[in-house]
Amino acid sequence: MKIRYLSIFILILIIMTFSGCEECEIYGFSPYYFNDGQVDSYYQERVFLDSECFPALEDYFLIGGILPPGLRLTRDGYVEGTPTRRGEYFFTIGAEVCFEEDFYGYYDCYYRSLGYSILIR
Repeated sequence: MKIRYLSIFILILIIMTFSGCEECEIYGFSPYYFNDGQVDSYYQERVFLDSECFPALEDYFLIGGILPPGLRLTRDGYVEGTPTRRGEYFFTIGAEVCFEEDFYGYYDCYYRSLGYSILIR
């Protein structure tokens, strides 16, 4: 009887290990705000999702609003470039972050977004 329960426990443990059952907690975006920039000076900030797991796939994209002219958002989360106009710009960045592949070849993916602003002086 004890061997049967032990066998079932080990089988469940193996299934959980190879099926990606471990949940990854997403804490939110980092940083929560961007530093100010200056016209004609190179600017770079990186956004990422804080989590307790290392992501297998990450993709960052602009959901709405406008980046300052001269800046762009890369798929790996960098807002970079050389701003060409003064002003305050408001925009929303979205992220899709996927964690380890499970036994069946599927990823656990999470979507988050956060509004930002950049002041260009």
